Amino acid sequence: MNYFKRLSIFFLIVVTIFLRFDNLGYSHFYGDETKTFYLDKTKPALEFFLDQRKGPIQFLVSWITEKITGGYNELFHRIPFAIASSLAVLIIYHLILRIFEHESKKEFIAILAAYLFSISGFFVAFGRTVQYQSFLILFVLTIVSGKQIGRAHV
Repeated sequence: MNYFKRLSIFFLIVVTIFLRFDNLGYSHFYGDETKTFYLDKTKPALEFFLDQRKGPIQFLVSWITEKITGGYNELFHRIPFAIASSLAVLIIYHLILRIFEHESKKEFIAILAAYLFSISGFFVAFGRTVQYQSFLILFVLTIVSGKQIGRAHV
């Protein structure tokens, strides 16, 4: 791995982590974030999960975080979503490398795409909130990346 590539990946990781984790717990939960919490303990957790109109991942992650931390701390509840968002940036880098594997400038294209993805306002915002979008993007990119690996082996 050459020096430029290592330095580019290092700065990509630093920028990605800074944008998602810096001052993560600074504000109170806003309306949509609080809807992910299992607050009504008179209802069984499974019933709560099945009553939701959205996919269960945001509710499950919030529930697990509540069980681990013993409460509803803004920082701790947002960390799993920031991690998912950060991992998605790395996956997009590897995915673009595979897609452009025959191009001479594949490293540059992959780094540029990952940086653009990393600093995208919507994607940064999704990575800083307790909502499903970060996990959805992570899972979709993982599936597409897996399909790309499968295609390379056929």
